[in-house]
Amino acid sequence: MTSIEARAIRPHDESFTPERSPFVWLVEREILRFLNIWRYAVLGPVLSAVLFVVIFGSALGRHVDPIAGVTYGQFIVGGLLAQAILSVGFFNGTTSLYEARHDKYIHDVFASPLRWW
Repeated sequence: MTSIEARAIRPHDESFTPERSPFVWLVEREILRFLNIWRYAVLGPVLSAVLFVVIFGSALGRHVDPIAGVTYGQFIVGGLLAQAILSVGFFNGTTSLYEARHDKYIHDVFASPLRWW
């Protein structure tokens, strides 16, 4: 019997203990991914919201009368903020999944002992 066969037959005495939990690994990976794309993920929606405020605020703001003391500019900023938050959330989630499929590490995530939540 060779040493390779002996190692294959010999029972493994030590139990496996990961250096960090799968959840921490996944969080670290997502943070590193976000740090690489933060310019696209943050600046794009912010620039889009600023353009909406400048274009619609200047074009329509003069023609819309304030309602209950709220100007059109004040009214549109809340909606644009919500739009930016939703688009960043959607962008980051879908980018993460597409990147996982492209880099072929999605199978590692599915096979890890993570809870569904």
